[in-house]
Amino acid sequence: MTATEAADCIGISNRTLSRWHLQRVGPPRIKIGGRVLYRRCALLEWLKGNEQAPVRSFADGTAGV
Repeated sequence: MTATEAADCIGISNRTLSRWHLQRVGPPRIKIGGRVLYRRCALLEWLKGNEQAPVRSFADGTAGV
């Protein structure tokens, strides 16, 4: 997918995606010729890798206390 499609997919601007690449914190990308492309599966894996579990849950009875 293009950079614009990838940015739309994760709800950020194209500029943020470019900035993340420069900071080396964004999803992996491929450059073919002058085109920057993102693999959909790599983007999803990157999202999973950045997922954080909640600090508390309702199951342990501590939420809202």
